[in-house]
Amino acid sequence: MGTDTATLDAIERNSRPYIERGLREGWYHGWLAIAHSQVAAGAGVIIYDWPTGPLDPEQTQRAYLLNVYTEAKFRRRGLARKLTELAIEWTRAQGFKVLWLHASDSGRPLYESMGFGQTNEMNIKL
Repeated sequence: MGTDTATLDAIERNSRPYIERGLREGWYHGWLAIAHSQVAAGAGVIIYDWPTGPLDPEQTQRAYLLNVYTEAKFRRRGLARKLTELAIEWTRAQGFKVLWLHASDSGRPLYESMGFGQTNEMNIKL
């Protein structure tokens, strides 16, 4: 990923209350891979209200994959793939027909190999 330690520390510190609340309230679901008593990798899915659309006109919520991350010393072992597979299976079992994500450049090959496709989504940095 190439993100510096200070940025990763800030993301962890500022995301913790959000993820803890989501776990308590049931709209955040996470999976961890543990190796040698350490967290080696993780992934999460959030479920949030969203207007219905043509991909699933009956669904009024969106499932979004995020926080897929593998610690550097555990990379290239299939952990991100396995956790993403678990997230996909769980999301499908919840009745969702679409799982959304935003891919980093380094994550894009993995997601494309698993069947994720590009969308027309754009953004502007403010």
